Amino acid sequence: MNRLLLVLLLIASNVNAQQAQNLLLGNFTTNCSSSYYRSLTFDNNGKLNIDASIAEYFIIGDTLIAFQDKDLFKFIIKGDSLYGVSDWVKDIVWNKTQEAVEDKRINHQRATENAELLYEYYLKTRLNIDQIEQIFDRNKFEQYQSVLESLCNRNLIRACKEYFATLALERMAEIKNASSDSTVKELTPNPEMLKIIEKVKSMDVDEGNFLEANYLILTGQMEAGEKILIDLLNSGNIQAASYFYSLKDDKETEIERVVFENESQKIFDLATLRLLYTMSLDEVLSILTRDYAYRKIGQREDLNGTIINEFENDWLESISKFEGRASNSNLSYIEYCTVNIDQVNVILEELKKENYSVISQGTNYSGKFTDYKKTVIVDGKSQDYYVTIYTPEDDESEEPICIVIF
Repeated sequence: MNRLLLVLLLIASNVNAQQAQNLLLGNFTTNCSSSYYRSLTFDNNGKLNIDASIAEYFIIGDTLIAFQDKDLFKFIIKGDSLYGVSDWVKDIVWNKTQEAVEDKRINHQRATENAELLYEYYLKTRLNIDQIEQIFDRNKFEQYQSVLESLCNRNLIRACKEYFATLALERMAEIKNASSDSTVKELTPNPEMLKIIEKVKSMDVDEGNFLEANYLILTGQMEAGEKILIDLLNSGNIQAASYFYSLKDDKETEIERVVFENESQKIFDLATLRLLYTMSLDEVLSILTRDYAYRKIGQREDLNGTIINEFENDWLESISKFEGRASNSNLSYIEYCTVNIDQVNVILEELKKENYSVISQGTNYSGKFTDYKKTVIVDGKSQDYYVTIYTPEDDESEEPICIVIF
């Protein structure tokens, strides 16, 4: 009996001694046609790219837990394969590929601490806990906030962002009350939310800027907030791109033009085209078909190995997404062609507003062209963004004008 008790104690001690970690580098793919997620790419530093969205993960024993927005995915690691065991990924297997993935692990101690904090966050806010009750039961909501605040103070960015979101819920109620109370002239700044923004900026500038954009938009400073989102979008920030597009989709004052028996056609602007440039093909297809009445008309590969997906609508417009592969990745771009001069003028105004400069003009087989360029500083490094506009050589031509984003 004593020996059995000792064995059980040793087993329990070994389980408790397991530490969360996030050491995993590589790309995993599945051929399962029923999977919503085809590709999982781990950066060895706690971040996971699921197709075109970013998630966070930790590993405890042979179990991998990933957080994507409000979703939670659970996998079992077996050799070079990941076996899905939770909703959305259940019974699907992802196998590691030979694709080279950048190792982003810089500070091992900090990365390990983050994995342990994420594990604690999972235990205290997700494991056997009803998320709905946490929001609608006041006592549980305050306990939930307290846990998030504590984890945020210990430098878990995810907890900071979620704590910020709970304060935003309260702020929205304050704004609603203010709008219905004629005696309230203006809202005072929220010091706790501003404090979180600065704390997150000290750990991750982009994440902090994203929170700041949310705060500005929440408090009615839409133009300032959208400017930050556009800067993040231009640097390739996926969450900023997604949020920016959702804002555009929600605007009831979207610029429209009446065509073909009063049917309404949304006008593309530079920001939307830049967003399509950053998105995955599946996301582009979803947005173009759902919101802009486009349909996919074909896919082909050119002599350089560039994959070209082509879309068109009933207004004789077309969009093509060019995706260069491997060494030809610099050939990736979006080409939008339209006969609607109103749409072209919208983009020309945005080029001026966003401080793009003309760097060259001329004529080639596509007609007359004008090249524009803008340089932004991202993480202390300069990054260039280009736009080329092709117009017909004959000013009276009814040929479309094409705008290329790269």
